[in-house]
Amino acid sequence: MPAELRNTQRLFKFDAGGLKKEIETALGWIGLSRFTVSVLLTDDAGITPYHERWMNEPGPTDVLSFPAHPPRRPLPVVSAEFPIFFKEPVSDHPPVMLGDIVISVETAARRKPKAVEAEVRRYWIHGLLHLSGYDHRTAQQKKAMDRQAVLLTRRVEELGCIGKKR
Repeated sequence: MPAELRNTQRLFKFDAGGLKKEIETALGWIGLSRFTVSVLLTDDAGITPYHERWMNEPGPTDVLSFPAHPPRRPLPVVSAEFPIFFKEPVSDHPPVMLGDIVISVETAARRKPKAVEAEVRRYWIHGLLHLSGYDHRTAQQKKAMDRQAVLLTRRVEELGCIGKKR
């Protein structure tokens, strides 16, 4: 369950190792341990070209996700403690790319200047849910996605890797 992480922004000192560990652990919790994701931490100038090209909207945004494969339908929660989106067989095969997540740390810092890491966490969880097949186009989809985000955020906050001193 490796996560690939690239930090090109220089506006905020970020615990990239802690973030990587959180994402990798979350992939295992939600039944995606044989998948990998790549995460790009950038600034507003870095995310704007992606937003304009792929969403046809001007200017920066907070987070974008790009699935490597057509998203599957999300499966219902197996339990409130451990949301499982996909049941997958144990395999010795190499990880499969789930997709890419692009995050503007500058937007996170602007929106939550005293809680940048928590805001970035909210963004990567949102992006991961999109890669897992969740969406928020309808009220029903939004409710299901928000429920999963709350459950996963609670679990990840308990883990609390970002900001821990090594």
